Amino acid sequence: MTIQYKGYIAKAEIDEDEKMIVGRVINMGKDGITFAGSTVEEAEKDLQAGVEDYLSWAQEKGFEPEKPFRGEILVRTTPELHRDIATASAVFDTSINQFVIDALKDKLKKAKKNRDKWPHDLTNLKFTHA
Repeated sequence: MTIQYKGYIAKAEIDEDEKMIVGRVINMGKDGITFAGSTVEEAEKDLQAGVEDYLSWAQEKGFEPEKPFRGEILVRTTPELHRDIATASAVFDTSINQFVIDALKDKLKKAKKNRDKWPHDLTNLKFTHA
């Protein structure tokens, strides 16, 4: 199951050995937030407390908290595909960056239409830019 709080998306699962719901924030890079609870409500509250603690700790230590993503993606491709993207973006009088963004948005729209094929715990994610 996925849980969201203040833009942080967490994946939770049942730890059968501990008889608890445990999880971690999945849309952060280097920093990590984990949580647990005996019920869904407890797990949600622990996630919220973890996010709030992290944000307070960042403020106390004087650094910018890691945001769920910063909006930059490094894409590695073949020289041939790079050339084709550059050519197509020139034909459509747009930047390579905007061409790639538009292509990704189109792919996300298709993915959204096929949510029934997604793993169950990803079906409640919301697309905000597609």
